[in-house]
Amino acid sequence: MTKGDVPVAAFDILNDTLTAGNHFSFVNRSTGDGCSYVWSTPGAEVEEFTGTNAVAIYHKVGTYSVTLTASNSFGSSSVTRQVTVCESAPDTRFKLSKT
Repeated sequence: MTKGDVPVAAFDILNDTLTAGNHFSFVNRSTGDGCSYVWSTPGAEVEEFTGTNAVAIYHKVGTYSVTLTASNSFGSSSVTRQVTVCESAPDTRFKLSKT
């Protein structure tokens, strides 16, 4: 029988508050050998990712949970963190005309 460790899921969020339509970036900091990863991002444009790192785009204002599950042959662990999507600033561009 092989002895090993259950992974410990962990991740960083590069910026946990952004305006609607921007990309949140999640950087995996999990520990454990031979892991596979599943990211759950309910409310995002794509709600589930597999892979080491992930990005998510949210189009509606609110607070959303992001969960990373790290699994290997010895077990799995999950961690959940939150991101906040705030309203975009109004477009203040204008054109000057000669009158």
